[in-house]
Amino acid sequence: MNRVLAPTRWQSWDWLIPQTVAESIFWKSALWMFALLFLFQGFHFVEREMWDRSRLERVVSEPSMSVSTFFLVPHFALAAIFALTSRRNQSLSRRTQWGGLLLLGVGLCFAFQWISEWLPAPQLAEPRRYGHANLVMMGFVYTYFLIHDLRDEAFFYRMLGPLPKNLQQREMPILTAGLVAITIGGIAAIVWPITIWGTPEKVANWSLLELPLSQQLIAGLLPMGTWLLGSTVFLTWSARQYAEGSLLGLMSRHAPLFRVFAGELVVLILAGVLTGRAYPLLLLHCIVWYHFSVWQLHQRGAKPFQLKLKMDNLWKWLRSRPLGFMTLHHGLIGLGLVATVIAVYGFGFPPPISEQALFLLSILHITTSFLPR
Repeated sequence: MNRVLAPTRWQSWDWLIPQTVAESIFWKSALWMFALLFLFQGFHFVEREMWDRSRLERVVSEPSMSVSTFFLVPHFALAAIFALTSRRNQSLSRRTQWGGLLLLGVGLCFAFQWISEWLPAPQLAEPRRYGHANLVMMGFVYTYFLIHDLRDEAFFYRMLGPLPKNLQQREMPILTAGLVAITIGGIAAIVWPITIWGTPEKVANWSLLELPLSQQLIAGLLPMGTWLLGSTVFLTWSARQYAEGSLLGLMSRHAPLFRVFAGELVVLILAGVLTGRAYPLLLLHCIVWYHFSVWQLHQRGAKPFQLKLKMDNLWKWLRSRPLGFMTLHHGLIGLGLVATVIAVYGFGFPPPISEQALFLLSILHITTSFLPR
C-alpha cells in the first residue's frame, strides 16, 4: 500500500487560509448568499411593516424561503435540461439511467407525502400553506439535500484540485463519505439541543420539555457525544490509512476539502441562526454551482458568439458561453420574480411555489443528480 509520509512537525497554520479555486468559489458564494438574504429581509420588512400585507399577500412571504425559491427553480430546471441535452447522455443506456432515477425520485415524493401524513411527529406551531409542517420529514429533505451539496463540493475538489500525490484508489470515496457524515452529524448535534431548548414556542406536541432536567440533558447532549466519538474514530482510522497515523498530516494532505467542509458547517449554522430556517443551504448550493459553471466556461476560452438566426446556435451560446450562461440564469430568475409579482399584486394569488412543492422539487433534483458523472 502506497502511503504519503505525514510531516514530522506541524510548522505552519497556512493550511487554514483558502488557497484554491474551489475555496474561492465557495466563499464568494457564501458572501452572495448573505447579501441576498439581507436584501430579501429588507423587502420583507417593507411588505409586512410598511405595506401591512399578510403572509399570503406578500411576494416575500418568508425571506430565506423566497430567495431560495427564486434561485432553486431555475437551478432545478436547467440541471434537468442540461442533463438531457448533454452529449454524454444521448445513449439509450444513459437516458434509461436518468429516467430510472426520475421514477425513483417520483416514488420518494409519494413516500414523503404519505409518511408526512402518517408519521406522528412534532409539528411546527406556525401553519404552512397546506397545514402544519412535519419536522421529521423536513429534516429528511434537508439531510438529503446536504448530502447532495457536500458531495458536489467534493466533486469540485476533485475537478479543480490540487489533489495529493500518490492518491490511493479508495481514498477519496471513503474520505468524502466520512466527512459528509461528520459535517451532517455536526450540524444535527448543534441544532438538536437548540431545537428542544431554544425554540419551544414554535413547536407543538413537544414532550421532551416535560421530562426531568437530568433526562433533558441526556436527550439534548447525547447526539453531541455520539458525534464527537464517531468523528474521532473515523478520523483516527483515516489518518492511519492515508497519513501514517497523523491526524494533522491527514488534514494537511486534503486541506482544501477540510477547509470547505468546515466552512460549510460554519456558514450554514450562522445562516440558520440569522434566519431561523434551513433554506440558506439550498440557496448556497445554487450560487456555488453558478460560480463554478461560469468559471469553467471562462477557462475553456470560449470564442465570441456570432449571432445567427438559428435556434441551435442560440442554445449553444446560452449553454456554453459565459455571457450566455449568465444571461440564461439571470433571465429565468427575473422571469420568476416578475411572475410572482404579477400573481401576488395583480391577481391576489399567493406565491406560485409553496414550501411543500419546493421540498418535492428538491427530492426530484437530488435523486436525478446521482446519474454517474
